[in-house]
This record gives sequence, C-alpha cells and structure tokens, in this order.
Amino acid sequence: MSQNWMRHFELQVVDNKGKGIDLGDFKVTFDIEWFNISSKTRIATFRIYNLAPDTVNRIMGEEFSRVRVIAGYDGIAPDVQATQVGIARQVDADRVSQQDGRNYGLIFDGEIRFTVTGRENPVDTYVLIQALDSLEAFA
Repeated sequence: MSQNWMRHFELQVVDNKGKGIDLGDFKVTFDIEWFNISSKTRIATFRIYNLAPDTVNRIMGEEFSRVRVIAGYDGIAPDVQATQVGIARQVDADRVSQQDGRNYGLIFDGEIRFTVTGRENPVDTYVLIQALDSLEAFA
C-alpha cells in the first residue's frame, strides 16, 4: 500500500542561523528555474498570499536571508505540539527520503535576492520573494 498520498510542503524563510518561520500553510505559488543557459544559478520566485502585516514587515526587512523549500509526501500524520506549529525546523540530509512512512526532502535552498509586496485583486495581497541558490558564489 502506498503511503505517498498526503502532500508535505514547507516554505521556510530563515536567518543566517537557520531560525525563521514556516509559511507552508499559506497559499503559495512558486517557480524554480532549474536550468538557465546564461547562468549556473537556479532562480526561484515565490508568492505568499494574505500574510499578516507584521509577518510582511519581517519578510520585507533584513531579518531573513534564505528561503528553503521542503516538499514530498507524508505517511500517517504525526502528532505535533501546538508550540511547534509554524516554526521552521532543520531537515538533516541523512533524514531525507523514505523514512518512517515519510518521503520528502529539501528541493531548494537559496539566498533572498529581493522582496516586494503587491495586490493581486481587491482582496488578495502577496509578498513576492526571489531567491538564488548560489548568489554568494558569484558575488
């Protein structure tokens, strides 16, 4: 029986120490350019919708420096303490892949290049984040 039926998605916005917030419970659209003929840098663009003004201000400021995307599938939903909801956590390379009924891993980790805010329609606002996976290597 396949356990790859319940999707797992985390969009972590973190500081240089790896601490930050998980925005995976919000509506998120994203595009990752895995191959660009003019550059070896992978470029990711994220739109996160309808965040609280305080969260928008934190993202737009200089508190966070990196974006991480962790995606795949969960097995049976784990019990999580209420204090752990919405908190970014470290995913170690040795814990990635099929393990304990889970099958997810880090698919993007990049430095924030810029952030902007916008309004898609009269109701929905968004924060757009562009990140590059090797910005420092070419600076």
